[in-house]
Amino acid sequence: MNLGLCAAAIFVVTFLLMGFSLSCAIIVTMNVAMIVVDVMGVMYLWNISFNAVSVVNLVMAVGISVEFCSHTTRSFAISREPNRIARARHALTEMGSSVLSGITLTKFVGIVVLAFSKSQLFEIFYFRMYLSIVLLGAGHGLIFLPVLLSYLGPAAMPSAEVLMKPERVKGISRSSDIQRSSRHSSAVHRAPSQSPVLAQVSPAVYAGQVYPHTAPPTEKSRLLGNASQ
Repeated sequence: MNLGLCAAAIFVVTFLLMGFSLSCAIIVTMNVAMIVVDVMGVMYLWNISFNAVSVVNLVMAVGISVEFCSHTTRSFAISREPNRIARARHALTEMGSSVLSGITLTKFVGIVVLAFSKSQLFEIFYFRMYLSIVLLGAGHGLIFLPVLLSYLGPAAMPSAEVLMKPERVKGISRSSDIQRSSRHSSAVHRAPSQSPVLAQVSPAVYAGQVYPHTAPPTEKSRLLGNASQ
């Protein structure tokens, strides 16, 4: 019953965190259940009795097994590759090294120390069981899961960058429109003194004329114009 509750919790949490993907939740939960069943088989072959300590270890195996499956499944779900085989290869390339070095090897190093323990409790119920959990989890997460995803993997989900891309394009176009309108308004409302055409006109031409874009000439400029004539 405890294992069933753990599996149900994994299904619900995976379903929510994987973007409400039912296929991802089923695949992750199925892999976790297979790892736990395989650990039970190892317990029979390795003469590990079924008691309270081993049951606690099996419950912990459910949580540990999620680490070997969830990362690869999510990487497969958000991959932009054209088909399932290419997406499975991409997921294994992206997350395989993290699963191997960050999860498998770190746990393996910590478990190997228990092999030298003189206590039969640690040597049987912790070293043997946890070693089987790590090796079986790595085998399912790095070998079985990519093959399963290449055949029965879910459809690609939109990633965060794809979801934000229309808004980014809209924001860029809006900013370019603002810059274009500001340049147009500055060109329309340019001061007459800044106009290159008016800057080339001689002061003598202003005498006795109409000035639609400039202020009327002063008395001094009018006298200078009459003297030049």
